[in-house]
Amino acid sequence: MVNNRVILVFLLSSVLFLAGCMPFGTDKAARCADDLVNCNFYTGSEGVEFRLQNPPRTLYFHSYDAHPTDPVGNRVDFDIRVANRGASETYGATFLTGFGSNFRIIRPDGTEISKRGVLDSCTFNIGVGDGSIFSSFAIRCEGLDFQRSDWGTTFNARFSTLNDIFGWNLPDGQIRIFDDGDGLDFTLGLEGMRLDLYYHGKILLGMISHINLDYYGGAEFWLRGDNPEYPGGEEDFQTYTVQMLGNWPAGTDRYTMNYQVKSCYAYTTFVSPLVCVDPSPYSGDDKVCRTNQAVNMGTQGAPVAVTRMEQYNTGRTLELIFTVRNVGGGQVWEIGSLERCSPYYPDTRITSGHKNIIYVGYAEIGGVGLRCDRREIRLNERGEGTFRCTYNLADSDTLVGSAYEAPIRMELWYGYEKSITRSLEIMRAS
Repeated sequence: MVNNRVILVFLLSSVLFLAGCMPFGTDKAARCADDLVNCNFYTGSEGVEFRLQNPPRTLYFHSYDAHPTDPVGNRVDFDIRVANRGASETYGATFLTGFGSNFRIIRPDGTEISKRGVLDSCTFNIGVGDGSIFSSFAIRCEGLDFQRSDWGTTFNARFSTLNDIFGWNLPDGQIRIFDDGDGLDFTLGLEGMRLDLYYHGKILLGMISHINLDYYGGAEFWLRGDNPEYPGGEEDFQTYTVQMLGNWPAGTDRYTMNYQVKSCYAYTTFVSPLVCVDPSPYSGDDKVCRTNQAVNMGTQGAPVAVTRMEQYNTGRTLELIFTVRNVGGGQVWEIGSLERCSPYYPDTRITSGHKNIIYVGYAEIGGVGLRCDRREIRLNERGEGTFRCTYNLADSDTLVGSAYEAPIRMELWYGYEKSITRSLEIMRAS
C-alpha cells in the first residue's frame, strides 16, 4: 500500500513537472499540421499573451561611477516572450515601466526610452450609414486617408510594410472600394482587381498603420495569428535592460520596488454564426431551420467575443441582436487611442472616449451588408455591450427554397491591453 502511494506521488509529481516544462501557450502548429479540418482556430479568449522568462529577482548596485555602457555594472535584463494565440494578425508593443529617474531602460533595439511629445494625432470614426458593409468611415492623418462617399470608399493605404512583414501581396496607394452586389471590389488604378481583405485583420492593420507605439517607449511587434494560414501563431522574444545610475538612498542597504510589463495591441474578432433566413416565416411548410431563437455563442479566438445572438423574423426583415463581451481579462481601448495605452504617453488624461469602445468593421450575409443601429459599441462596467443589425429579406436568395441557413461575416475592431506586475530587490553590493 505504501509502495503504491509512493508510486502515485511520483507519477503526479512527474506530470506536474512536465506540465511546467511545456512550451509557452499551445503548440497548435504541431496539432494541426495533419488535421486542419478538425482544428478549431476560432475558439478561446486569447489574443497576444506574454511572459517574463526567468525574471531577475535582484539588481546589485556596485558603484556610483558605473558607466552607462558598462556591460556588467548595476544592470539586469528582462526577457519577454510574446505570442499571438488568437486568430487575428496584430500590431502592438510591450512596455516596461515602474522605474524612476534613477534608472535607465534600454529597449530591445538598443535605444533608451526618452520623454517624447505628442505626434500629430489621427482621427478614427465609424458612423451609421445606409446599411452597406462599409457604412461611414473617416480617418485623417499624414499619409493615410480613408473616407466614404456616394460612389464608394477611397482608401489610401500603406500596405508595403505589411507585405514585407506578413508576406501579403496587397497593393499600395489608393484603393477604391464599392459594393457591386457580389461582394466588394477593390481597384488600384485598374478596374477588376479583386482582393479579399477581410481575413485575419488585413483592413484594420492597414488603417491603423499610422499608430506609432515605438515612439512612445514601446518595443513593437507584428505577429501573425493562430489561423489556417499560420497554425500556431507567431512569437517574438524581446530583452529590456535596466541600469541603476546612482544616488543610492540613505539609511538602507536594500529595498524592493514594483515594476510592470504591459502589452498594447490592435486586434480583430471574426464572427460567423449561422442564421436562419426564411422569406416566408409564417408558412406551415416543413423547413430546415426556424427563426425567432437565441444562440449562446461562446468565444471566437480573441479577447473580445460575441457571446449571444438573438434573431427575430418580422416577415420583411431578419432582426439580429448581438451581445459583445470583454472575455480576455484585460482592458479594451478605442483603436484610434491605442497610443495612450503607453505609460510614457505625455498626455495622461483618459476619457470615456478612449476606452471600452469596439467598432463593427463590417457585417454581411451572403455579400449583402447588414444595417446596424450602431458601429461604435460602448461596453458597460461589466464589460458588455449590445447592438442590433437588420437584414432585408428581399435580398435573400429565393432560388434555394423557402428557408436556409447562411453564415454571418462580421469583424469587430478594437485595441487591447494586458499587464503583469512583479517586484525587484535592489541591493547595495559595494
